[in-house]
Order: sequence, then C-alpha cells, then structure tokens
Amino acid sequence: MKKIYLALPLLALAMTACDPSKFDLGSPDGNTSTSTIESAITINQVDADGNPAADGNYFTYTTSPALPVQIFNYNSDGKEVSLAHGAHGSFSIIPKRGQDPNQTFYIRLANHDGSMSEITKTYNVYVPTELSPEIKYLASNSGSKKWVWDTSVNGQAWGNLAYACGPGDEFFTGGANQWWGCEPEMLWYDGEGGQYGHTDGDNSKAGEGDSGAYMIIYEDGNIKTFDAAGNKLREGTFEVTNYDGTRHDVGGNPWDLGKFTTNTPAILYPYMINGGGKLVTNFEILGLTNDQLCLVYPGESAPGAWAEATFWRFKAVENEDLLYKDWTWDISTNGQAWGNLAYACGPGEEFFVGGANQWWGCEPEMLWYDGEGGQYGHTDGDDAMAGEGDANAYMTLDDAGNITTYDANGTALRTGSFEATIFEGRQDVGGNPWNIGTFKTSEPAILYPYMINGGGTKVNEFEILGLTSDQLVLVYPGSAAPGAWAEATFWRFKKK
Repeated sequence: MKKIYLALPLLALAMTACDPSKFDLGSPDGNTSTSTIESAITINQVDADGNPAADGNYFTYTTSPALPVQIFNYNSDGKEVSLAHGAHGSFSIIPKRGQDPNQTFYIRLANHDGSMSEITKTYNVYVPTELSPEIKYLASNSGSKKWVWDTSVNGQAWGNLAYACGPGDEFFTGGANQWWGCEPEMLWYDGEGGQYGHTDGDNSKAGEGDSGAYMIIYEDGNIKTFDAAGNKLREGTFEVTNYDGTRHDVGGNPWDLGKFTTNTPAILYPYMINGGGKLVTNFEILGLTNDQLCLVYPGESAPGAWAEATFWRFKAVENEDLLYKDWTWDISTNGQAWGNLAYACGPGEEFFVGGANQWWGCEPEMLWYDGEGGQYGHTDGDDAMAGEGDANAYMTLDDAGNITTYDANGTALRTGSFEATIFEGRQDVGGNPWNIGTFKTSEPAILYPYMINGGGTKVNEFEILGLTSDQLVLVYPGSAAPGAWAEATFWRFKKK
C-alpha cells in the first residue's frame, strides 16, 4: 500500500461523548464479563482514506449490543492516553519513527460496583521511516521543534488583515494587506493599547503574552504551549491537511498552503480578533519554512471583499534544522564578529544577546589583516583562505550535513561535514545555564576556524551559545575552566 504519514487521522471522529459509569448496564448485581466485551465489539483497521489496511494507522469500532467503552493506551511516560469512548467511534495510532509496529490498546467498561472490565488488543500498524515535508518543517527531523512569537514583519506577531485580497506569499513575507498588529506583550495587557478584551478572561493563560512564551510541536501530532518560565499553559493534538507545497486558490488568489487544525485551542493566544473571546482551532497556513510559521483564521470572511481575518506569526528557535541555510558574519553585538570572552562566567543567554563577559572582538576585515590591529597572527598563515576575512564571506550548511565556506565572490574556501546536537534547555556549565548544544565539523570548516591566542590552532568542535532563525553564536573554550575568568573564543553569524 502507499504509505502516507499524517499527524492525525483524516477520518471524522464519530465518538459518543459520555461517561460510561452513568450508563445502565442492566442488573446491578452483575458485572460485565470480558468475554461479553469481546463478543460485542467489532474493530476495523483502515488507512487514512477509510480503506481496509493490514497495517493501517486508523481504527473504527462499533459495539452490539451498545456498550459505553473507553479505549486508551499509554505514552512513553506511562501516562494513560484516551483514544476514544462511547458505543462506537474511531481513533488513530501513529507511532514515532523507529517504534515497535505492534501497538497495544485497551478497551475498558465501568461496572456498577465501580470495578472495571478490560480487554487488550494488539495490532500491527505502519511506522513511518521519514517525515512528510510539512511535519519536518513543523517538528524538525529530530521529532520536535520550539516556536516563539515572530515580530520580524512590521514588529507585530498577532493582528488582522484583509482576507485573501492578494497572494498569500505577499502577506507571509511582507505583511501585504495587513490592517493592524501588536507585539506579544500587549496580548494580555488590560491597559491602554492592550488586547485583553479579545480574550476569554482566563488569566491563567496570560503568560502566553510574552516574547519568551513558546510552543513545542511534535512529530507524533502533539502540541504544547508554555510561558517563558516553562509552565505549561495549553496542550492538544494537531493535524495538517491539504498540504502539497503549493498555494491553493482562494478568491482568485494563490493563498494558503494547507490547513492546520488542533483538537482543542492549543497554539499561543488562540483568540480570534474582535471575536469576543472566541477560541480558534482551525487555521489556514499562509507560510511554513524551517524558520517561520504564519497562520490565518478567516472566520466567516469572504475572500477578496476586504473582510477581516486574524493572523499569528511564529519563528523557530533552538533546533538543528535552523542551521540549514547560508550564514555570514554578524557584527550586531558590539560591532564584533570574532573575539574572546570569559568562559561560562554567567548565563549563556546573556552573552548571546548582549555580549556579557566579552573581553575583546573585531570586525571581519581585521581577521586576515597583517597590519596594526590585524589578527593575522592568530591564523596558520594559509593566505589562500584570506577571503573569509570579509563582511560578505559566508558558509552554507545543508540538511545533508555538509558545510562549505565561501569568500564574498562565491569561491569555495573550506569544506567538510558537520553534526549538531541541540539540548532540551541550556546545559549547566560551572553552575551557569550555558550552551544549548554542540556543533562539530569533520575538519576545520567554519569561517575563520582559529582559536584566539592559539598560535594558528584550528577548531572543529564548538559549543552553541545561541541559535535562532537569524543568528548563530559558537564558542570554543579550549582547556578553559568554567567560571574562572579563563579565555574562550567566540564566533557570531547571522542569516545571509
């Protein structure tokens, strides 16, 4: 059969929402036997289109006579996960890559005396070997991706626009036909200019109105939202439909890339603008890349009629997929792209965003300069590589794990392969939350891979101090002890 991997089933979930303990099970003196459940339930295993499939990930069930059963399994943490309940319905089981295709679920029925009768079923299901393009964008090849608010377009992360009054790509990249928007901090603010009036007033969710709030999207179809401190605010499941990488016609315009639907309001600030607290679960995808996600909710708006729709903009952070692009020198912090710092003498985030505990640095043009103030003495004297000492020199990292460094004219200088590991959070180094990951090349291959004051020592193992869709900061500590004000080397890059 043709293998199609989706985040959630496309089958409609026809489940009876009820509490099995409240059903009349007949005589209060007797419990339902497991054999009665076995003979009453019929289970069909199907594919995403509802066709019978020996390794299908989707299931429909009926009971006759009708029994209000509960169907569930367990996640990797041993927590019970409800799949369906009621006398009939449907559910899906889509394992992560590499998991056992033999998947077990449980069918349970509540008895009058409070006990449970339970049977077990095991089916062989399809386990995907690779992710579909849209899930790889959303959850990365590693299986999960962290998304935060994106204010790179007009400084605004949430707001409204004229629905489908032009190409979707023009809104995604430049905000064409946008009416209004705001930064995250205004979303739950109840003062002047604040957008509290668009919420449902559940102040326990106010932490999503922060530029540090985030959501994590997982390859198995789960989505979780957190405040900046890591407290969980919302969670649910999601599915992507009608995505093939092309834009679909809406009102005569090439508009959306597909649909993004959650089973419960689960994204950051899932409120319709001017909707009186309406929570949204179904969106159109206006943009989706490794770096950015843009969602739109049109409500009942007609396309092309200058009617109002709501938008959300997100960007990905701290994920190896963000490495896959062209990087050039970044002098946005202190005007310096390479230099030294005191190793792990404070939080890594403070060095990443502001250069805390930096000692010295220089702009790219000084790296291969042999005159006053030049840093030629730190190199190995291979002048064929001098082109990397240019503000427009760059390096390319691709999703096959290759790295190539170029001068400003596009002439290749260095090549190699790389491996990156991104941690769940910042790793403790010397008592400080320091690096978010590691970066290794097969040979010295990044721009100007020289250790400062190392006598021409070339480096191929680094700590990642920061990684966003726009910036990358690497550090090489050498033998420096953390917290001892010992010297380390840093490199700052930005998206080309």
